[in-house]
Amino acid sequence: MFTPKMLKSQQFFLSGKTAADAFEAERKLLLIDQELSHSESGLAIAHAISRLEATATVRIDGLAPDAYELLVIESLFAGKNLDYFAHPFSESNFCTKSASVEAFYYLETLRWIQETVTLGHRFTPEFILEVHSRCLYNKPASETGLRFRSCDFDGDKADPRESFAPPGADEVLPYIEDLCEFINTPRFSPLAQTGYMHFQFESIKPFKRSMDRTGRAMCHALLRARNITSGSIPAIALLPAIDTRYHAKSLLPYAQKKAIESDEMPFAINNWIDFCAESISAAWQVKDDYLAIFGKLNAVWREKLGKVSEGSATQRILELLPGYPLLTVEAACRLTGKQFSAVNDAFRRLADAGIVRLVDNAGCTNARLFEAHDVIDALSKFEAALISAPPISRDCV
Repeated sequence: MFTPKMLKSQQFFLSGKTAADAFEAERKLLLIDQELSHSESGLAIAHAISRLEATATVRIDGLAPDAYELLVIESLFAGKNLDYFAHPFSESNFCTKSASVEAFYYLETLRWIQETVTLGHRFTPEFILEVHSRCLYNKPASETGLRFRSCDFDGDKADPRESFAPPGADEVLPYIEDLCEFINTPRFSPLAQTGYMHFQFESIKPFKRSMDRTGRAMCHALLRARNITSGSIPAIALLPAIDTRYHAKSLLPYAQKKAIESDEMPFAINNWIDFCAESISAAWQVKDDYLAIFGKLNAVWREKLGKVSEGSATQRILELLPGYPLLTVEAACRLTGKQFSAVNDAFRRLADAGIVRLVDNAGCTNARLFEAHDVIDALSKFEAALISAPPISRDCV
């Protein structure tokens, strides 16, 4: 039977190949930020990638968010109460899938992490509760009253407890405090430390559900605290969403209906770090693909529009469209810093050129909603090719 040990009493092992792959993955993470910063639409593309990360993460729970619904939610309902739409039995012309709302909650959690976590951030049990609460409810823990697991873990009926026994309820907080002490001390390379943290977090089982989302959100927070990612959220969930079975076997080797001994765990964790490095390579490739897709679209748009004045509202909106293909005039004013009249005129020019079109917002708000259909079509085709199989839950593997 496998029972996790405190991290302060563990010994860690990385093979030479895995250490080299981890180093290369860290280099790629640093370059993702650099390359996006050199693109006119870099910030918008980074946002599009973070949206892909949110969608992929929810798919790992066996859910299928609708990409267009997620765009509508983000465009019209950011900062508003979505409890009704999150209800599995709710019916609405606007939102038919609660999974889309869950993806939005995770996207908002990533945005909160970007705003909250800086170099040298100190992790605490309260921070982990905050991340989990936002992943589940898009609300701070002070509002939800969310707490760590207060009862012993029953396990999965399909995976008897003789193969795995997480800490008892009274041990969860000491294990979480040990986890925080570990990630606040940079003893290892950033990727190795992130991988160790995620593996330990999962084996503690501090919550009853949404473990995968919270664990991955913590990975993003730790990478930011170690200054490996600072301007973007890489799509590290993409490979797990594509190959959820291998992801589950790598992260949860003790949950594969077979006993695993403690002396085997260093090699299992080494395998998990290797998978983390592969996931970053996939995220790196997505960045390249997005830059290529939007580079071509931008060339087409410029040809349709002709001369565009430097710093104008039209130019700023063009730079936004890769990440925000559904925009209201009000949102465009906020994101560009331009006045209402200038943005309104810019949308009129873009609509005349066939770059955007006014769409029906299903009566959700009075705001006019403009759609960059070329962006939505390009993203839909690309992402459908990336993740073509129906989602499966990693906990059912």
